[in-house]
Amino acid sequence: MKKLLMLSTSLLLLGCSSTNNSSSHDASFIPNSESSFTFGDPLKSVVQLNVDLVSNNKIQSTININMQRLPFRAKFDLCENTGKYKELKKVVIDKNGSETPFYENKKVNCNSEISISHDKNSGFIASYNLNFLSGFEVNTGVKGFENLLPYTVTRNVSNHVISDMAKNEQGHIILNLKI
Repeated sequence: MKKLLMLSTSLLLLGCSSTNNSSSHDASFIPNSESSFTFGDPLKSVVQLNVDLVSNNKIQSTININMQRLPFRAKFDLCENTGKYKELKKVVIDKNGSETPFYENKKVNCNSEISISHDKNSGFIASYNLNFLSGFEVNTGVKGFENLLPYTVTRNVSNHVISDMAKNEQGHIILNLKI
């Protein structure tokens, strides 16, 4: 019975483990403050692509891309401003017992890419590799000093047929993706 209890407790803990490998129980989460992105000039666009990152039936991030022509391909950083952080590298203890943390400046990789083209049936095909920063888990790392662990979400698809499309008042095509 004791072995069964230990096995079920272990399975329960494994089933609840985090995907960002946090080992601290004193963790909190700082969400990314930037969740809406616009690329290109909406006044000069012929096609607008709206991409919504959806989790638990709630929109987490939105990307609006305004294109002047097709085919279209763009690369961008989805956390250019908010992806910079300091990573705890080590804690040094001097001869008096004082502890000094050493941090390294880091940048989360949110490099993303998207391409849109017409398909043979007058529809549209999208390929994308999107890297969103959800936020940072804050934990007490080495010797209790604060450490940030980035939490990202990646969506990567090739040749996705876009079926949700409409036209606005000016006759421009609006494409919508929920991922």
